[in-house]
Amino acid sequence: MSAQAQHNAKLAQARKRAAAKRAQAQAARPANDPAPPRARALRTTTRDLRPGAPAAGPPSGKVLLGLADLRALGISWSRQHLHRLMREGRFPSQLVSGPEPSARKFWKADDIAAWLAALPYAAEPGEAAE
Repeated sequence: MSAQAQHNAKLAQARKRAAAKRAQAQAARPANDPAPPRARALRTTTRDLRPGAPAAGPPSGKVLLGLADLRALGISWSRQHLHRLMREGRFPSQLVSGPEPSARKFWKADDIAAWLAALPYAAEPGEAAE
């Protein structure tokens, strides 16, 4: 038997085991049980981090914010998307800490706070407008 044939046989066995395991898990669930939970929870912004909420704003005492600070404020976009928005002028631009390409980049806390305050608030379905 060639190496490719051995590999295909092992792959077929692994697929059979995975299918059997899925069938066993499905059979163990009651018929009226909802779908199993997602592997990763959906990202949502809590009410206190939404724009216009009293607690919205940069962490106290920080003048420059990094990507982790933006995420703590509920801005969970990727770096690529943030750069796209900055190029379009729809997000505050960054400050660079040095001339080298690998220099750290930050946002001014005041710029981010002003940007958050200027965002329109749209009520979620079933939620009363504030």
